[in-house]
Amino acid sequence: MSSSILERPLFQEGNGGASPTLPLLSVEEVRQMVQKALSPELLRGRWRTEQGTLDGHCYVASEALWHLLDKSLWQPHYAIYMDEGGRATHWWLVHKDTLEIADPTKEQYNGYKFLDKNLEAGVPPYKIGKIGNFLTKEPSKRAKIVIDRVLFSYKLIQKLGDKQ
Repeated sequence: MSSSILERPLFQEGNGGASPTLPLLSVEEVRQMVQKALSPELLRGRWRTEQGTLDGHCYVASEALWHLLDKSLWQPHYAIYMDEGGRATHWWLVHKDTLEIADPTKEQYNGYKFLDKNLEAGVPPYKIGKIGNFLTKEPSKRAKIVIDRVLFSYKLIQKLGDKQ
């Protein structure tokens, strides 16, 4: 991975799996920054019609979040289920020690009703989740775009904070 994408400062031990790249931020703050970095041109397949929503962004968002957090402490998870459009997959991260869930697109399930009656409406399908791996060890092209946007925002926030 080129250093222009991720500049990794020394990881601060004991920060609960928070970001070694963004050491002053919590996991939740990094999750929210990833969410804000998503845009329609990152969507693939049937999700390309979902303008202005989180639908269809879960893989690239989770992949980007994983690369921004301490990867040794977070494990990708996924669930496959059926919805009105056919087969759907959802991705998120689980902390290996605490089992905390970091899901950058969880809000897409607000008000969502599954076809499978065993899944709770409005709740991401965590209960049918399985441990998974991303397709590449390095960030994918789309994940790099999200990571670059997050790092740009982080640096901008730092500069604004320095001026105050």
